[in-house]
Amino acid sequence: MLFYKNGLFHAGSISFPFPDGFYLNTEPDCQLPAGIEAIAADESYHVLFEFEEICEDCVTELSYWLEPDTGYHAIEPIEAVFINGFPVYQCTYGGRITSSYEARFDLGSGKQFSLAVSCDAEDDIVSLKNTETVQRILHSIKKSDPVLTFYP
Repeated sequence: MLFYKNGLFHAGSISFPFPDGFYLNTEPDCQLPAGIEAIAADESYHVLFEFEEICEDCVTELSYWLEPDTGYHAIEPIEAVFINGFPVYQCTYGGRITSSYEARFDLGSGKQFSLAVSCDAEDDIVSLKNTETVQRILHSIKKSDPVLTFYP
């Protein structure tokens, strides 16, 4: 579950606003025990926010998408950056049906916060990830007071 207070969602030591002008997907394709999915108003891409408590390191988690049997390939390699004081590992990858940009915020102690932006494979994920809207969403993720996350 996520905790909502003062216009922000909270998970672990992260907070983020729901992006303006997006739909809240109430029927996501996957189960999100501590996540939420936003869909762009024109439905051209999805943004998944997810807090995970039991993870391997960020590079290993991202590398799983790039293994030969997944059907995905790296468009841009895994890169380490800092965003709002967090070490973040990011990459873009694509497959036959979808392409994604994923940024994993390393929260320590096996905890991570993942932001994944996905679009149809024929769309340019690299250009999408660099849009003002996606960059604003990425940089809106900030440290907050730790919040306990309880899974149902």
